[in-house]
Amino acid sequence: MSKLQNIRVLSIEDDPSIQLLLKRIVENAGGDFYGTSSLSGVLAAIEEQAPHIILLDIQLGDTTGIHILTNSDFQKAIQGIEVMLLSNVKPEKIISGVKKLGVKEYISKPINSKIIIEKLQQYYSKDYLHSVNLKEKIQVKIPGSILALAEDRAVISCGARFEMDHPLRLKDQSIFKSHIKTITKEKSNYIKASVFHTKVNLKGVRSEDIKSFLTLRSKKNEK
Repeated sequence: MSKLQNIRVLSIEDDPSIQLLLKRIVENAGGDFYGTSSLSGVLAAIEEQAPHIILLDIQLGDTTGIHILTNSDFQKAIQGIEVMLLSNVKPEKIISGVKKLGVKEYISKPINSKIIIEKLQQYYSKDYLHSVNLKEKIQVKIPGSILALAEDRAVISCGARFEMDHPLRLKDQSIFKSHIKTITKEKSNYIKASVFHTKVNLKGVRSEDIKSFLTLRSKKNEK
């Protein structure tokens, strides 16, 4: 198995050469890599790519990683995402003040591929990938599939376990549009290794959504 298989990494870095180096390290180890250099870019990437880990450079041209860390929109977006700082600034000057902002790790430059891979593996192990148990009510975006679908409820299958009353979104929102709120109805059921089934309630469903549900169900029944 690849060292970083199934791990999605988002890098916030303004140096193209370093961004390219990080991309090669992550992708050669089997992970998925996404890069940006601005606050607007990272907010869009978090929404679209749902990364597991963010690599954040401290010095970013006309802004800083600290400025991004203290942005309220960024703080809301990174709930449930690990953030690691990358910098050539001495860690004791910054790390103590950013831990409360969600930073879990500091990685010194110049970039060392072995250290990068070790840190990414450390904060996203195989056990964590398949056994995450969210106790806080945060919104998450996960890959999964729909097993059953009604006008106000559904059953999904995915690799994460949830407690009841948790808001979540499937990564593919072709069915569950952004205006539909999806709340877990009860604790997920363990099916087998890496597979959990979760019953969810659907709120905010519109008449056009119901038509889509009916079409989807009819196509499934035809198979």
